Amino acid sequence: DRFMRERILAKRIQSDKVAVIPPWSHDDAVNFDPAGREQFRRLHGLEGKFVVMYSGNHSPCHPLDTLLKAAAALQQKQDIAFCFVGGGSEFARVREFAARRRLSNMVCLPYQPRDQIAGSLSAADLHVVVMGDAFVGITHPCKIYNALRVSAPILCIGPKPCHLSEILQETGPGRLSEWAPHGDAELVAKKIHRIRRQWNGHRNGFDATPDPYSRRTLLPRLVAELENAH
Repeated sequence: DRFMRERILAKRIQSDKVAVIPPWSHDDAVNFDPAGREQFRRLHGLEGKFVVMYSGNHSPCHPLDTLLKAAAALQQKQDIAFCFVGGGSEFARVREFAARRRLSNMVCLPYQPRDQIAGSLSAADLHVVVMGDAFVGITHPCKIYNALRVSAPILCIGPKPCHLSEILQETGPGRLSEWAPHGDAELVAKKIHRIRRQWNGHRNGFDATPDPYSRRTLLPRLVAELENAH
């Protein structure tokens, strides 16, 4: 994350003392899982839906207000479902938002067991990754790596540029992705509609090529940096 690197260098740390290695995806546990996808969708009433998923920590670092307002705006579109999976300080507020507005198009679930996470993530037709404007270079949007592992389209909500925009640029032109700023729920709803129209269900993932964000790629780099540190 060059934004984190810039923050460190601003503290007058020597540049040759700083190495950037992102956290890796759970490639031992996460790949696209067709059977797990269908089981998860059947269990939670998501069959036949276009599933928009936010999976991970619900915290002030990843403000969800814009996505929640988009879900409320799309509540009459019963073929679009919003699935919030995870926990954190904001998780209760997300559940309260859905309950207060009686949103039948929202499902809120706790963190899933590790042996079921591939099916959970694979159940999404669109993964949403959120970065708070004030947290660029402070927190790292690591949930994007597992979203890439299951090869779903990605909608990012946050400032641009940030590390998310760089990752999506690096992963190539074949990936279906969209971007929206915080505060524009109407635009987020339009982006969801656009991805739904464009995506044909084809999963273009890292199966045929080395995953640059996998444990097997990044762990040796980390070990080498530690061994060469002096």
